Amino acid sequence: MDFRTFKIKLFGTFSLFILITGCPQVKILPQIKMPGESYSQKFKELNKEERVILQSLKNHIGFLAGTLGERNMFVPKNLKSATAYIDKSFRAQGHKVSSH
Repeated sequence: MDFRTFKIKLFGTFSLFILITGCPQVKILPQIKMPGESYSQKFKELNKEERVILQSLKNHIGFLAGTLGERNMFVPKNLKSATAYIDKSFRAQGHKVSSH
């Protein structure tokens, strides 16, 4: 059985389970409450160093999630490209990088 067939069967089984059980899990979800409180104040302005970090993160995320896109065992070319990109980025920041 290939992965696509497996996913379809798993989705079908899960859907059937939801229909048969009446989905009691959905009734439980609204009862879950996270501890603590949400932050509701205005964020303070970023300083120059924080703005540089923010822009750098946006660039990295933009490349990995946007330009490079999907990367996993089914798209090994992009997975290798992501590995090389991260390796290069860490080395540029002076970190020691090793592969296993």
